Amino acid sequence: MTKGIIIKPTWESYKAKDKELVIEIDPGMAFGTGLHATTRLCIDAIRRHVWRNDLFGARVLAHNALDVGTGSGILAVLLAKLGVPRTVAFDVDPVAVEATKANAKLNKVADRIEVRQATIGKIAESFDLVVANILAGTIVGMREQLEDRLNPGGVLILSGILKQQGAEVKRAFQKGKLEFVESINDEDWTSLVFSKI
Repeated sequence: MTKGIIIKPTWESYKAKDKELVIEIDPGMAFGTGLHATTRLCIDAIRRHVWRNDLFGARVLAHNALDVGTGSGILAVLLAKLGVPRTVAFDVDPVAVEATKANAKLNKVADRIEVRQATIGKIAESFDLVVANILAGTIVGMREQLEDRLNPGGVLILSGILKQQGAEVKRAFQKGKLEFVESINDEDWTSLVFSKI
């Protein structure tokens, strides 16, 4: 996994090393074991843009976050463990909703994650961080809604995008009030990071 952050399936044993953050996940029937490149890309982007570990100690730069299409809840659990006080994690799949609730309890962060079965149209709040690790076509289709859910100065992390789709998704998201920050690649996949002007 990415440096210092370990995603461990419940059926495997792992002894944490100093300063490692271990997340236990039982995906059940939901999507997301933490091993896919798109998940690694999201975690890397979160480490680079939302969480700082410097001379002043570890600190999180988001007061709240939205995990779009949460799957098994890996990213929501990570955000809570990094110190984001409140994350809303939603999915249209009831199996994913139950898996996320179970994994939040397993990792003792259920008090910081609000799990909903919903579409993005049902989310009224705005957030300092929005993460969407879903298919590129779905991401582009909800561009305006994702932008609307982001606070000014907030960070949007998009993943689930094949490298050859990256330029098209980037163009789509530069039409509004978003500024492109960077792209990160892993295998055949890319993640795009934007900030809201």
